Amino acid sequence: ALPALALHLRKAVAAATLVTDPGPHMVIADLLPVETYAGLLDAMPPPDAFEVADRVKANFDPLRATTGPERSREVWSAFHNDLVDGLLKPLLLESFRPFLVMSYRALFGAELGDEALAFRHHALSGRLMLRRPGYKLKPHRDMKIAALTGLIYFARPGDSQEYGTELYRIEDDRQAPFMKTYYPEAHGARAELVRTVPSVANSALIFMNVPGMAHGAA
Repeated sequence: ALPALALHLRKAVAAATLVTDPGPHMVIADLLPVETYAGLLDAMPPPDAFEVADRVKANFDPLRATTGPERSREVWSAFHNDLVDGLLKPLLLESFRPFLVMSYRALFGAELGDEALAFRHHALSGRLMLRRPGYKLKPHRDMKIAALTGLIYFARPGDSQEYGTELYRIEDDRQAPFMKTYYPEAHGARAELVRTVPSVANSALIFMNVPGMAHGAA
């Protein structure tokens, strides 16, 4: 039931520590109730339902997918819309609010930045990401339209925790001069690995998409 889910999410986010090095981020443990997490794993679409980008990367968009079991599309659409967009996103916006204020003001100026943060609706775009051996993503920031990026690790029992997400401190950084994905090292900046967040089952990494930090994966 959504009220029980909302209470669980509030407690999970409240228990997480917001860290500022190399940039504002938090790791949330036990994000979902055990039964909810198990149900999502059970409804995971099979690999052939994912849209293949290349030999090591494929994605599944539950809101647009036309392949895969109908139950997978229904369960993951509800997860996207009701749980993440409806319940989790407002909690994260509130947790990161002081840093969102600074980020929006840096992008838009004080008046427009405050106005943007006051919008009642912040858009959410989510997908399932299937990554295979050989995948390597250099330190980067996501498209400039993303204020926050969230990664939820849907590991199964026995899966390795080694392949999580790398967080980098970026020296000599700047705002991306364009909207697309930005690789600071390609523009003369220096990347220093600060931590690797392991892919622990039922945990989430949430981070700001701001100068001074970047993320990668392998």
